[in-house]
Amino acid sequence: LLERTVNALREHRVRQLTERMGAGTEWIGNEWDLVFVTALGAPLDSSNVVHTYQRELARVGLPRQRFHDARHSVATFWLAAGVPARVVAAMLGHSQVGLTLNVYTHVLPALRRDAADRLDSVLGGLSTEQKREMPTG
Repeated sequence: LLERTVNALREHRVRQLTERMGAGTEWIGNEWDLVFVTALGAPLDSSNVVHTYQRELARVGLPRQRFHDARHSVATFWLAAGVPARVVAAMLGHSQVGLTLNVYTHVLPALRRDAADRLDSVLGGLSTEQKREMPTG
């Protein structure tokens, strides 16, 4: 997890413990021991989670999207940042790196341009003799 995520979860836990103490005997969360719950410790209703997610997207000026699209965005950002595809695959729980590449890299034409530019830079730095010695085919 990102350090900022760990910090946010720790802060959330403190808030939740405060809510739990305030709820007293009405707290029902011990049965599930979940991280994200209602004010009384019950599991969250999925439709409320989706509504809250959409409201937060609108608040920060982003268009409506499926909750799952956040996963797609994170994978795309990782690949664009140069995180190796094998690491991204592991983070997403993909058993095959090919799945990750098939699903996510189609949205990143800039990665292809970057690869071409890097190769051009390497080849531009080689002498004529070094270029002749490069394998072909």
